[in-house]
Amino acid sequence: MKSKFFNKLVVLLAMGLSLAGCQNKDDGPTVESNRAGVPWAGGTGSPTSPTSTGVQVSGYVTANSTYQSQFQEAVFNLMSTWVPRQYVGYVSSTLENNSGVRFGGQVTMANGAGLQSVGSGSANIHQASRILVQVTDQWPSGQSFSPLPEMYMQNAEGYVQGNYATLRFWDDYRVIYIEGQFDGQNFTGKFRFQNIKSYDGSQIDTRKWLLGDFQVPTCQFFRCN
Repeated sequence: MKSKFFNKLVVLLAMGLSLAGCQNKDDGPTVESNRAGVPWAGGTGSPTSPTSTGVQVSGYVTANSTYQSQFQEAVFNLMSTWVPRQYVGYVSSTLENNSGVRFGGQVTMANGAGLQSVGSGSANIHQASRILVQVTDQWPSGQSFSPLPEMYMQNAEGYVQGNYATLRFWDDYRVIYIEGQFDGQNFTGKFRFQNIKSYDGSQIDTRKWLLGDFQVPTCQFFRCN
């Protein structure tokens, strides 16, 4: 009698472990390589990133490695306008192993002139100035996913005064804030964002987030001449 009871117990335990194993596999972003079944903004599947924007991606956003967890949380929130957070992998705050946040822009003055025309004065930027933001995530060995879609914004406002600039770019999903100082080589400062709506139109955190510090070659972001 004891033997039969013991055998049944072993079978039940084995079934429980098997079910638990199946559940764990569904907890992480391991479903379908290339994120093919992921519910992206505007539908499912892998959205096509813009390929002919003409924007040179030569800038980056970083944070001290001691703030990696805060940086990762900010990235989750930034990408929540595109995709559920569980489908976004590790994104390095120090550009480790090619993972990180990079960006580029094409910014001109409202009159179509370049940055050098401002001199020590001030000028508004053109409303058609643009920014392109790329987030590259990293996954454990054996998991292969397609790149995250780029964020391309073609609405802008802001101004340049002396060697200082404060800029805002937006689309239907988010607002990007760029603020800092520039010289003949680099434009550096703070990179912030604010979400407007989530990938599925549900409620989203609309606080303004600080992602980190940015650096981009001045004349690759602004039109200088």
